[in-house]
This record gives sequence, C-alpha cells and structure tokens, in this order.
Amino acid sequence: MTILFLSLRGSVPLRPKQSLRLLRSIGWTSLAMTKGAVILALLFCSSAGYAAAADESAGEKALQERQRLEWKKFYLDAAGVDMPQTSLAIDFFNQAVEAYQGQDYELAREALAESLKLNARNAFAYELLGDMASEEHDLAAARENYRKAYLIQPSAKLQEKIEKAAREVHLDEGFQSFTEGHFLIRAKGKNENEIKQVAVELERLFAKLAKDFGYAPREALTVTLYERAEFEELTRLPHWVGGVYDGKIRLPAYSRGILSSQFSAVAVHEMTHAFVGRLSHKKAPAWIQEGLAVFMETQAQPRDFMVLRLAVKTNSLLPLDQLMNEEKVTQQSDVLFASLFYEQAYALTDYLLQKYGMFKIKKMLKAFADSNDYDEAIRTAFKIDLMKLEKKWKNSLTAHYPSAA
Repeated sequence: MTILFLSLRGSVPLRPKQSLRLLRSIGWTSLAMTKGAVILALLFCSSAGYAAAADESAGEKALQERQRLEWKKFYLDAAGVDMPQTSLAIDFFNQAVEAYQGQDYELAREALAESLKLNARNAFAYELLGDMASEEHDLAAARENYRKAYLIQPSAKLQEKIEKAAREVHLDEGFQSFTEGHFLIRAKGKNENEIKQVAVELERLFAKLAKDFGYAPREALTVTLYERAEFEELTRLPHWVGGVYDGKIRLPAYSRGILSSQFSAVAVHEMTHAFVGRLSHKKAPAWIQEGLAVFMETQAQPRDFMVLRLAVKTNSLLPLDQLMNEEKVTQQSDVLFASLFYEQAYALTDYLLQKYGMFKIKKMLKAFADSNDYDEAIRTAFKIDLMKLEKKWKNSLTAHYPSAA
C-alpha cells in the first residue's frame, strides 16, 4: 500500500486543535522552524484531508503514525525550513521501529527510507530492513541488508544473522510454498493433499487461539516444516528445543510425525508466540511468552511438570525477579534450568489466568506494547505489588502440589 500525502477518498478534515496536537506529537517543538512554516502547517492541516480508518478506535493510532510520517516528509521537502538532519534521521528510525513492532512493515520501510536519506550509515536501519525481509522470506534482501549493516558496524549478532540467512538459502532448495487459509506453509517432499491435512490442523489451532485471545493476526503466518537435522543446522539451538518462532514458525515436524499430538502441541506452542508478539508489539518478556505457549501446548498434549514439582518440594524455585528478567532461555545448554524456567513460567501464567482471566492478561500484553517498564505494566494490569504476587503464587503452588508440602 502506498501512503499518499493527500487523500480524497474517505478523507477527514483536521480541525485546528487536531492540527496543533499533530504538530506536538511529531516532537519538533525544539527544531528551528520559521514562523511562516508553522503558519503554513496550520493552514495546510485545516484544509487537507487524510484517509480515515473504518474503525476509528482501532485505526486511530495507525492513522496518527501515517500522519506523523507524512508531516515530517512535508517539512523535510519544504523550502526555507532548516532542520537538524541527525535528529530527524533518529526520529524516522524510531517511528520505523514502532511500525515494525505493530506489524506495519510498509510504514516501517517508508520511515526507514526517509531515515537513510538523512543518514546512510545507520546500521540499525539496515538490520531492521533485513529482519523484515527475513520474516517475509525474501532471503536475498535479508542477506544484502544484513551485510550493509555489518559493513557499517560489525557485530557478532549481525554475523550470526548473515550466516543464518546463508544457511536458510542453502536449506531452501527443494522447498515448495503452499498458501492455505491463514498460513504460508513451506515444505519439501510433500504433495498438496498432505499439506492440506497439515493446514486443516493449523487452522483448527489458529481458531482456538483466536477464540482464547479474542484476537487474530491479520497477516498470514509462515510455517516451515523441517527434518530434525535441517532444523538443527539452521537454528543452531540446543538439542532440547522442539520448535522456534523467529518471525516464522519453524517445526522439525517429520521426526515426530505430521498430525501427531506432539506435532499439534509444538505447533500451537510456536503459534502462540506469534499471537503474543502481535498483541504486545513484540515486547512481551520471555516468561509470559513461554508461559502462555506452554499453557496452550498442554491442552494439546498434557505435561507432568516433574521439574516444577521437585522445585516446589525442595524449595528451589527461581525467584520471581529472575523468572521475569530471564531473556535468553533458548540459549541455555542446561536442560534442567530450561525445564524449570518453562514450567515455572507456565505455573505463574496459569495462576494469573485462573485468578484474573485472559482479559487482564491481554491488558498486560498491551501495556508491554506501550511501555518499557515491565513491572509497572504488571502492576497496572493486576493491581498487585510484585512481592505480594510472588507470595500468593508460591502459596498456591504448595496448595496445588500437596505432596510437595
């Protein structure tokens, strides 16, 4: 979709107060703009129209983001307006990040293009372009943008992204793409009937998650099915990892049998990450990501939670602060620690769901999207101090596992 500065179809005139609020939202009060430019802006706002979202409450934020981008571009091109380019480049980049987190990749690319016009040596901008290309399976564009970023600012993280993209290009040979319902399914050695059977199961899981969350992603989800050896070669993750979501759902499906209960459990686990990522604008911490994913997984294939039971019995649970701040659990080589993290994250999530319901969980996820203060987001959603939450939750574990008391 191309964003037009002037839109005649379904346009909504901006009133003077809206115009002033829009100017303030751009954050340019400190920029050196002439009085004439400001007057021009106000006059233009009062006469120009913008495309309105069909659902005003749902589309208001997206509309404001597009308006911000177009106003910046307008001022940037206006004659006689002197603007500090570094500040504008950063502002465009920050808006691109917000758009990316909100799954608006088209707006993100437009903002990044403007940022790179002002500062062509922004490695983060090229990295973000690479991430979006990778998620959309444009592997050539992903590699090119990662390389540009690496040439400007080398890092181990970028090196790994370049190497992973190269591995995926190699493994991609022989894969076919099938568009089915809410999914783009990639597999090799499978005929269309087999893929349709997989799609039916994926759609069943999608419908259940949409019902549970009261929300469904608009964009198609990419699901790639691998042999176990292919999965391990691509991801380089520890052997205990049964699947991964990195913008795409990647499943080592053939080793466990497609359409088995184990396949469904892993598929819904990774699909939950896609739902949570979109609800939280990709900002939900690992504990709630994995807690919700395991919660949904256990409905397809129950777990015995042996590690959690043992931790309760021996009083060796992870402190709540450590649980909530652990972000690199998938890189853990210690299987016991990883198991405890996953099972404890599930237990905390299950407690919150039973006590407060999914509505409050969604409220917390949306608070994560709007804030970088995770503790405050939790307090806002549940109206409880974290120390009290930890005490009540651990007491509930003792009651739930009486043999461990």
